[in-house]
Amino acid sequence: MAVQFTIDTLMKAKKISNYGLSLTTHIRPGSIDSIRKNRAKVIKVDHIDKLCMALGCGPGEIMRIVNDEEGEEAHVQDKK
Repeated sequence: MAVQFTIDTLMKAKKISNYGLSLTTHIRPGSIDSIRKNRAKVIKVDHIDKLCMALGCGPGEIMRIVNDEEGEEAHVQDKK
């Protein structure tokens, strides 16, 4: 399983560019581009918080868990 970021959809809906989001969040435009294109290997929790604040959403709206092979959304279950 892998985490896939979906901020591109929210950015389009809010009509905000990489540069605009960078100015609002103080995250480098290259870092935002890496997250948008799912190339980021590591993302700071602080960056997730800043992105959510700027886009008016929660973490579950900017990322999802997908199966590696199929690219389909996976269901996360608590293991108790």
